[in-house]
Amino acid sequence: MKKILSFSILIMLVGTVIGQSLTAKKEGKQWGFVNERDSFVVAPQYDAVGDFIGAYAWVNRGGKVKKNNLPVGGKWGLINEKGELVCPLEYDFVAMPSEELVAVNEGGVMSDNNMQGGKWGYVDVRTGKLVVSAEYDKVGNFYNGAAWVVKNKQYGLINNKGELTIDCQYESVSDCYNNKVVWLEKNGKYALSDQKGHLLTDFVYIDYSGFVENVAWVKNDESLFGLINGKGEILLQPRYIKVMPFYNNVAAVFSKAGQIGLVNTQGKEIARTVYAGSSQRFGVSQFKTSTKIFSYLTHPQLGNSWIDQDGKVIARGVKIVYKITDVIPEALWDF
Repeated sequence: MKKILSFSILIMLVGTVIGQSLTAKKEGKQWGFVNERDSFVVAPQYDAVGDFIGAYAWVNRGGKVKKNNLPVGGKWGLINEKGELVCPLEYDFVAMPSEELVAVNEGGVMSDNNMQGGKWGYVDVRTGKLVVSAEYDKVGNFYNGAAWVVKNKQYGLINNKGELTIDCQYESVSDCYNNKVVWLEKNGKYALSDQKGHLLTDFVYIDYSGFVENVAWVKNDESLFGLINGKGEILLQPRYIKVMPFYNNVAAVFSKAGQIGLVNTQGKEIARTVYAGSSQRFGVSQFKTSTKIFSYLTHPQLGNSWIDQDGKVIARGVKIVYKITDVIPEALWDF
């Protein structure tokens, strides 16, 4: 459930290629990009290039390629599929854009696929201009109009205008959820905050999940999980020793005794924690009608029970997984 705060250089450079239309090709000692007809769209002019990820690819001039085709030294920039430089070829590293802003590094050195040292800022790929000066020790990707930044080992938050909306004074700041909230860490505890630093909860949690359907799991000092909404309001007091992610708006939860129940995103326990087993993801490998999704729970005495998303028991003592050729008992449709 821990958040991911590291800025992954490797993923930015060699991540999944999405919708690639141009392919890198070397001619002599220089790299360019060709189309499906093997014709150069971007003339060979770079010493190293990356694959297109989405609509952009990094390019480098003057660097020496050592490992994984990643150059050391030289200057980095970013091009679009037309070969246009959307980020000038003047930085010591560039990442991939997030929400039209690309993180850039000045003064750092590439070492083992990671940038060491230097300062970070952001360039707007729509204008090619530096919109956040390179003054931060680390930066994150933009999500919902905000990104975390680090200065002097302290985390803060900036908006997509480059304005510091939360001062760099926390041990960590999460990505922005639901267009408006982030998790802040102070003295090893987490609190929920809006993008301007106004606290929605106290610093009382030792762990948390991301928000799904405007709800998130939180963990207290007793290592028990509860559920809160995007306003920081408690929907379920912490009482579960383990919780599963929501799927089809339902999540499995485990009591201190290890028994299983089900909770929905409204904070309602639709099945009490008295069962021995359940589908890890509600409705997966099961069946559904046009309006309802069903899943199962197992009980030592009652056997398998089929329930709907409202927690209504439709049938008991039936087999767990249905195949297309199975005849579904009439009892399952008796609702």
